[in-house]
Amino acid sequence: MKDLHFTREQVTKILENIAKEDNGLQEIMKMRLEALMRAERQEHNDIQRDMSNGYRSVKAFGKGKILELKVPRS
Repeated sequence: MKDLHFTREQVTKILENIAKEDNGLQEIMKMRLEALMRAERQEHNDIQRDMSNGYRSVKAFGKGKILELKVPRS
């Protein structure tokens, strides 16, 4: 995937638009958690010279909501 370069203002506007949708805040939380897990796995792979082999689904529960996350696996 090509790196996309957005300004902070553009990212804020995109997030505001998502937050206005039904379950928007839940979707933002899901995107944030998945991005953090991908970045952590990439760092691990770079340090350990390891490879990931896809993702597994995990359900996270909290405050009456369920998030279905894609968690990297190795």
